[in-house]
Amino acid sequence: MLANSGQGEWLKRRFPCAVSGVLSATGLGRGTPVAISFLRTDTPIELGDVAPESAFSLHINRSTSSCLNIRRPKAIETHWMGLHGCALYDLSDLPMISMASRFDTIRVYMPTASLEEVARDGLARRPVRLVSPGIGFNDDVLAHLALAIESVFEQPEEPSQLLVDHLALGLQVQLLQRYAEQSESLPVMRGGLAAWQLRRAQDLMQARLGEEISLAELADSCGLSSRHFSRAFRQSTGLAPFQWLAARRLEAAADMIARTDLPIHEVARRCGYADHSHLSRTFRQRFGASPGEQRRKSDRHS
Repeated sequence: MLANSGQGEWLKRRFPCAVSGVLSATGLGRGTPVAISFLRTDTPIELGDVAPESAFSLHINRSTSSCLNIRRPKAIETHWMGLHGCALYDLSDLPMISMASRFDTIRVYMPTASLEEVARDGLARRPVRLVSPGIGFNDDVLAHLALAIESVFEQPEEPSQLLVDHLALGLQVQLLQRYAEQSESLPVMRGGLAAWQLRRAQDLMQARLGEEISLAELADSCGLSSRHFSRAFRQSTGLAPFQWLAARRLEAAADMIARTDLPIHEVARRCGYADHSHLSRTFRQRFGASPGEQRRKSDRHS
């Protein structure tokens, strides 16, 4: 069985520090899914199990400054990483690493098979290898995605699977475009979805408002790769798939609140919200009133 330090026991062994949750994207093809986690500790640590894996990991620093020591055969390298400074590692050949200061980072685990699936994008499969520009490098796109990931982790309710898949895809595309060993860029795609593809994807999301649905599932329904589908859907609607689904869920909830006597927690369940509180927060942000207040207003005007 192949090692997988993306989540579970392998992650805990590799990082003997506090693991603050893991978000798992939907696996592409038959590959292990991309996993995003927060790793934090206030004391110096040394990596634990470093069994080779066919995968890469990206670390995006969340501290204003962190000191990283890498043990080489003849020397120890010391690197300082600033806020949102990045480190990219090939897990098939990982040196022993220790953190000499407070450790607070976003770690993105990417199986090589997943990166190859994104790079392939419907074309012949080719091997993928990412090459790091150095420890502590800066990348504005990765920094922007890190802020989005932080906002997801700060939400008390479970994030939608579509949102997690969207973030994982964005991270992989940026790394492939900027840091792949092969110089060719990913295929350029133009135009939106065909009418039947858009209708099929929207009907599928509408029918599954109360359930999770993955980016890969929507893409497969249209006969496209996840990357092609995500870009084409935005081109057709002006929204990412997770944004379109979030808007439909809120519309459905508002309609149920206005037209039925269903308890709010049941409305939340049917519309894909984690619980009553999740729906109430989202509803108030959009309409300036709680679901209960909105229902009372509807009753007065009926």
